[in-house]
Amino acid sequence: MTWWRGGAGISASLTAVLAAVALAAAAISGADYILLPPGDARLLSDVEAAIPLDDWGIYILAAVSIATAGAVLDRWWLTVLGHAALAGVYGAFAIGVFLTVLDAGTLFGYRPGAHRFCLATLHAVLAASAWRRWDDARTPT
Repeated sequence: MTWWRGGAGISASLTAVLAAVALAAAAISGADYILLPPGDARLLSDVEAAIPLDDWGIYILAAVSIATAGAVLDRWWLTVLGHAALAGVYGAFAIGVFLTVLDAGTLFGYRPGAHRFCLATLHAVLAASAWRRWDDARTPT
């Protein structure tokens, strides 16, 4: 099975590797938010500072768990939901970082936002891939 129907031709095994790496990175990120010592919230964007860091960590780890459960149990709608949630949170973080840097009026500090934008894009692509697999599973051949 390819990643996109009639498309890029990325194998299912490569998609699985990308998903595993992306979910591992998200799990580390979620744990980092939970384990960050209180009062050590330097350099947070306004979006990250909007709710307690533990809540971000729990949200991210829940999305990782949902996406992983969907892949393991062959319930692709769960995988879509988990990756879409991660794409949304990382996209919001990226926008928050970009706006924080713009507000500061500096010419540096864009790396974290760029990294999070890449993570958001990767999870969006993985959500779309899972959607295609879900669609293929529901469509009679």
